[in-house]
Amino acid sequence: MKRTWILVVLILLLAVLAGCGAQPTEAPPENTPTLAEPTPSPTPAPPRAVLVVPEGADPAAASQVNDRLVQLGTEAGLSVDRLNALQPGEVTSEVRVVVFLSPPADLSAFLSSAPQTQFIVISSQDLPQAPNLSVIRTRAEDLAFLGGYTAAILAPDWRVLALLDSSAPDAASFQQAFSNGFAYWCGVCVVSSPPFISFPLVASQPGGDPTAWQGAVDSQKANNPMLLFLGPGVLSDDLAAWIAGQNRLMFGAGAPPESARSTWAGTLGFDLAASLAGLWPEVLSGTGGKTVSAALTITNIQPGILTDGRFRLVREMADELAAGRIQPFNVP
Repeated sequence: MKRTWILVVLILLLAVLAGCGAQPTEAPPENTPTLAEPTPSPTPAPPRAVLVVPEGADPAAASQVNDRLVQLGTEAGLSVDRLNALQPGEVTSEVRVVVFLSPPADLSAFLSSAPQTQFIVISSQDLPQAPNLSVIRTRAEDLAFLGGYTAAILAPDWRVLALLDSSAPDAASFQQAFSNGFAYWCGVCVVSSPPFISFPLVASQPGGDPTAWQGAVDSQKANNPMLLFLGPGVLSDDLAAWIAGQNRLMFGAGAPPESARSTWAGTLGFDLAASLAGLWPEVLSGTGGKTVSAALTITNIQPGILTDGRFRLVREMADELAAGRIQPFNVP
């Protein structure tokens, strides 16, 4: 009996020891789903305007267009870049406006590859129409007509001698428009003292060699020209200084040296900045497709020669030409 109890106690003791040594089975860890970080949307590029100024462009024209484009772009919230060249594939979606200082060879490729962009091209020739193309047309005949008109207003006794570059591609039409502008102001322009000849006189030869132009002026000395009109490509510092030394008035294209300012009436040119500003609201709204004549202006004014009253008359004619109400080759 005693052995039986001992056996029972041993069995119970072993059971208790076995229970104490058993390790609890851990529950497998639950898989917690990992949430992916949201991919941020790319920040859209800020809207831009681009000015393309090719190598060899007129620095004065480039400067005035650049300054006005920066002003207009800043007011519209656009950044403005100035480049020497641009390819059609480089006009991305953020480019709202591209201004070309002269027509690119592949203009049609730009227009078709970037229909969302408005293009403004400054051109001396007519260009094809397109809904995203606006053209500022620089008409040499407008410049010539206003030159002749202004020269007639300024010259004592109508005595004008025009110095014109015969190598220019539009030389003949420029001379005709100049003469038409002169006659528009004074009609037959009969002088009051001998020699009794018809004005304006014209000296036409190629290039801008100041010595050659001095000879051309000297050959007209007997006719007593009192104002010289210097067409595009003629003016040089040496020529202007020489003419000033002859005590003759001057007027025309280009900027004279300081030494000749006292006899220089003013500089005739295109106001490209004003023309750009006039097109800007419609272009910015995406409704381009217009061709406008470039505005005309006179700078470097000598008030003692081109007085306020005379300038008012010139300004009115400039506006008429830009609006197309005066045709340089078809005038009364």
